[in-house]
Amino acid sequence: MSFVETSSLPTAPIETPSSFEQLLPGVTDRAALVGQTGSGKTTLAEVLCNQRPYVVAIDPKGMLEWDGYHVHTTLEALTQDRYPRLIYRPTYAELSDPETMDLAFQWVYERQQTALYVDEIYGIAEGDQAPYHYKACLTRGRERGVVVYTATQRPARVPQVMFSESEHVYCFHLKLPRDRERVEDMTGISEEAIAGLPKWHFYYAPQEGEPIGPLTLDLDA
Repeated sequence: MSFVETSSLPTAPIETPSSFEQLLPGVTDRAALVGQTGSGKTTLAEVLCNQRPYVVAIDPKGMLEWDGYHVHTTLEALTQDRYPRLIYRPTYAELSDPETMDLAFQWVYERQQTALYVDEIYGIAEGDQAPYHYKACLTRGRERGVVVYTATQRPARVPQVMFSESEHVYCFHLKLPRDRERVEDMTGISEEAIAGLPKWHFYYAPQEGEPIGPLTLDLDA
């Protein structure tokens, strides 16, 4: 897997070609991934998570099929498993219970030394209403070795902390104008550029500096 520049698409400012390594989060960095279902963001998320030895992926949609992970549908089973890479695919009863979901994030926070990936934060949080320990992982997790990668296809409706605490934003195609407006406001990537992205193509926006792209996932690398 590598990132390849695609100059034929509408571009944001690019100073120098970007290597795969330059666009990866550091060991204490957080990341936000946005894009429609099927655009490539979950594939990129798997690549990012595979750079880390200990991962807990929270899968509200029940769609993650990643090799090398143990999958659990209950919080009790999840918290008893000492395997380094875990997927929590909560039942509807657990997903719809705010207390249970907060306990899941609390367990990750207390587990320490873990990369937490949330496959669709909109399935758990809306607006600024997010589980307390999700925010704790984002804002205080780094001192415990916890970093957070958060994905969504509806960036207009998710907690702002997802963006404000992320050193890296990876933006794939978004269909709805409100979603594109939110991302442009948070990253500087133009609505027009986001709307024109085909599958597997994305922009990268660091917390400081200009957006880079468009880039594409080179799945054969």
